[in-house]
Amino acid sequence: VRSRHRLVNRAGRPATASVRPDSAIPLDSAVHVDLLRQLAGTSTGALVTCASGSMEPAIRAGEQVRIATRPPRQGDIALFVSTAGRLILHRLLLRVPWTPLWLQTGDASRGAPRLVHERRIIGVRVRG
Repeated sequence: VRSRHRLVNRAGRPATASVRPDSAIPLDSAVHVDLLRQLAGTSTGALVTCASGSMEPAIRAGEQVRIATRPPRQGDIALFVSTAGRLILHRLLLRVPWTPLWLQTGDASRGAPRLVHERRIIGVRVRG
């Protein structure tokens, strides 16, 4: 997922603002995630670019998606940080009853769905 906002690291040099879901997040990624959370909480949300085809045909690689902070619902497409520290844009299939866990997968994924804790969710896709 790539954001449209320019980031700088602590040394004042440009930080990595383009993060692919299949790559390791750089050291300055905590700043990137915090910025995405803040932008998703604004009235306009955060505009991100899908970097892979895992959500095709709903979202094509290179397509921009607006992410906003609101309670997730079944069927939402959510941007979250995986346990491996990667940014992922996948569909929430269902909430595991009586837990803060969601079952998620990419629409084009062949593997089994995985769990994500709701505190890892940055925001969900909104139209407009």
